Amino acid sequence: MRALIVAAALSCAAGATEPARTAIVTGAASGIGRAVALEAAARGWHVVLADKDLAGAKEAAAEIHKAGGSALAVKADVSADADRAALLAAHPDAELLVNNA
Repeated sequence: MRALIVAAALSCAAGATEPARTAIVTGAASGIGRAVALEAAARGWHVVLADKDLAGAKEAAAEIHKAGGSALAVKADVSADADRAALLAAHPDAELLVNNA
């Protein structure tokens, strides 16, 4: 069910004449979060990859850039109130939050 919800949300990607939409994906350095981030970028989303593992998030962002996508890796521990608040405040234009972490 979760996969269907994510796929439906990603299918709303911006068209060629629209600016890229922003998606924040937590836990994006590996596993499901990384896969969702890569898929979102492939569908035209600008992806903010948030993870405690900044090196892993940067690797995923580099993979997205190499494929021609747009991504930003940020260090964030979403179990910390301050990190959650800072993440959302820094990206108020985000239209999709994939709370994977």
